[in-house]
Amino acid sequence: YINDIPAGAIAWVYKILAGEKEKERLLFNDKDMLLNVDPKWSTHPDVCPSDNENKHVLKNHDSTKNLYCLGLCHRLDVKSIRDLTDEHIPLLSHMLDEGTKRIEEVYGTPRNALRVFVHYPPQFYHFHVHYTSVDGVDFGINTERAHLLEDIIDNLKCDGSFYKKANLTCRLGATDKLWKKFQNLSG
Repeated sequence: YINDIPAGAIAWVYKILAGEKEKERLLFNDKDMLLNVDPKWSTHPDVCPSDNENKHVLKNHDSTKNLYCLGLCHRLDVKSIRDLTDEHIPLLSHMLDEGTKRIEEVYGTPRNALRVFVHYPPQFYHFHVHYTSVDGVDFGINTERAHLLEDIIDNLKCDGSFYKKANLTCRLGATDKLWKKFQNLSG
């Protein structure tokens, strides 16, 4: 299923990672990850997060209750939670620590006020992490879809290939291509 997804379907992700797209949403970028403001955060002030001159506007702004940021992994070989092994623990820990640190620096929202999670199945197959405020709108945090990043790290510490073999309950929409493949198999 994943191998049949056209490369062009996530070309927009590669443009963000290359710095060709959504530069105005950039919070942080290093060799492992890129952190930006997710377009779903519609109440974000009209200020570029990397604009040091106006950064004071963002700190503790009323809209932080709707905080929604996205961390994109620079590794191209990690598509989803299913690809993760204990080899990825340093990367995942970095995404957790650095993402929450940068969000607190820019917005004043501490780590204990953030929900940091991964969807399975993901909306798009390039590994990414969601950072949202625990006080805000619950974008995609349903128990049958969201997996907390701290839990993922702990599971991989206990069993380095946990996600290669775990049964993961998930919800699929009636029009989802993966759901249609399941229907064809059973029917």
